[in-house]
Amino acid sequence: MAAKRRTPGAGSVFRDANGVWHFRKDLGKDPATGKRRMIQAKGRTKAEARERFDAKIAELERTGLMPGAKSPYLNDYVERWLEDYRLRVKPTTYRTRAGRLHACCQVIGHVRLADLTPEHVRSCMRVLGERLAPSTLKDHFVSLKMVLDDAELEELIPVDPCRKVRPPRVEPTPVFLFNRKLRF
Repeated sequence: MAAKRRTPGAGSVFRDANGVWHFRKDLGKDPATGKRRMIQAKGRTKAEARERFDAKIAELERTGLMPGAKSPYLNDYVERWLEDYRLRVKPTTYRTRAGRLHACCQVIGHVRLADLTPEHVRSCMRVLGERLAPSTLKDHFVSLKMVLDDAELEELIPVDPCRKVRPPRVEPTPVFLFNRKLRF
């Protein structure tokens, strides 16, 4: 009976001199550096190594770092985006942006990026608009748009759904000037 072969693209499996099993898969070249990207998992047994390897692959597909059969959820992508964003901004800016994105994710975080539509964004703004001031609601919209713009640049979505939604309107507050008669 012939040995069962792995499917093409499944990676390589081998046992080293120390008896440790290795699962490896080549992800191709990194567009930024031009170097090969590899995913590797080790284990004392073949099954343990395979389990760790599958967990790594699932995590990379879930966050959108590795193209998979399914698009990542908005929640997962926002968490990954915030990790990168934290390195570029001051702590207070990060906390503000993270709070606004988490509020949006409570409403539409369960939707996959590829399935996100302008109607999802509108419903999110309607739900948040019930408890937020218009200027704060617009800040939530801008934060969500920043995330979805980056998802579009990474080619996780074809078009940012926020482009097809008008941002919440902010009415200017009237300014009262005191004249001599109104002074106390």
